[in-house]
Amino acid sequence: MEEKKNNVVRVQLHGHEHSHDHDHQHPHPHGDGAAVNEDLVMLQYMLDHNEHHLDEFVDLMEKLRAQGKDDVADLLDEAIELLEDADIKLGDAVALLKGEE
Repeated sequence: MEEKKNNVVRVQLHGHEHSHDHDHQHPHPHGDGAAVNEDLVMLQYMLDHNEHHLDEFVDLMEKLRAQGKDDVADLLDEAIELLEDADIKLGDAVALLKGEE
C-alpha cells in the first residue's frame, strides 16, 4: 500500500497513487506475530500528516497577511477552518477504529 524511495512516499488510495516528497517519518508496521490493523495505521498517519500541513498553512497565511495580501490570507483562513473540521472527523474515525467510541 505504501512505498518510500528517495524521500518520496507513494500511497495507493481510492484507486490511484498519491505521492508526496517529505523528510518526516511515519509508522511502518511489520509483523512481530501480532495482527496489525493497517487501516488504523494508515488513517492515523494521514491525520498526523494533515496536522503537519495545517501548521504550514497557518504559517503561510500569517506570512501573506504580513505582506498585505489579505485577500489571499482570508481564503487560506477559510481553508484552514475546513481542514480543521476534516481533521476532527478523521480523529473521530481513528477513535472508532481503536474502539474508543
